[in-house]
Amino acid sequence: MLRRLISASLVGAFLAISVHVQSQTPVLRSGHTDTVNAIAVSPDGTTFATGAADGTVIIWDVATGKLLRTIDPPEELKDPLGATRLFGITGLAYSPTGQILAVALRDGVILIDSKTAKRLALLQDAKAKSIASLEFSPDGRILATASNGFLSIEKEETLTLWDVAGR
Repeated sequence: MLRRLISASLVGAFLAISVHVQSQTPVLRSGHTDTVNAIAVSPDGTTFATGAADGTVIIWDVATGKLLRTIDPPEELKDPLGATRLFGITGLAYSPTGQILAVALRDGVILIDSKTAKRLALLQDAKAKSIASLEFSPDGRILATASNGFLSIEKEETLTLWDVAGR
């Protein structure tokens, strides 16, 4: 049985290891220009996404490690001079169907169509600062985000439940 382990590194690369009963074959790929902050594997296991401090999200093929699509930094991550703001992408999560990829920013979440990269919605709340993790409910109707308050003045930790179905 073939299994894969995917991990990220501080140099903007990921390591995919095919684990067989008697051998291991590491594959190193890079596509980001800064630290990879987040990884999410699609529910069907055929693709995975990486998000980085450079603001990009990259969709990869699990079997080959091939880069399938690069999604440029959203406008919300750019400062007035066009540079990507600190920390870039802070989390990723696929919906249970794999249709939606939630992309966490420091102060909000962008929902995108995982096949076309079309932007579906922007979720923002004044309390949702420094989003550290996110996860869909099993039915895909609710998205939970956890904020650690690291970059907010209040240093308040929050859990936010978003009605994704009613967006």
